[in-house]
Amino acid sequence: WNGPMNYAAWILYSLFSLNDGQAYVIQGKNFKTSQECVVFAKANIRGLGTTMYNELSRQYGEGNFVPLEIGCVPKKLNGSDDPKKRIPIVAMPRGLYPKVEDQGISL
Repeated sequence: WNGPMNYAAWILYSLFSLNDGQAYVIQGKNFKTSQECVVFAKANIRGLGTTMYNELSRQYGEGNFVPLEIGCVPKKLNGSDDPKKRIPIVAMPRGLYPKVEDQGISL
């Protein structure tokens, strides 16, 4: 046993899909611990959701994307994300994830 996984940071993320059926991620604010990230996300979830919707509408056009999740994901010491350890704060029901899992993308 190697002990608990050490992470360089926890990152606030937004997961969304476009009409191409792929999943995309926007990463935001960094936190030292998962607790800091989760507390911030829960306290600010309405504003985060509104900001995400407005930014995606500006970039891709209203109706051309589906918000999937907002949550916290750990960043490993080597700089890569560890998506299997992510903590979704809000998530759409799986049935609304458009073809993302059919593409072999692990959520």
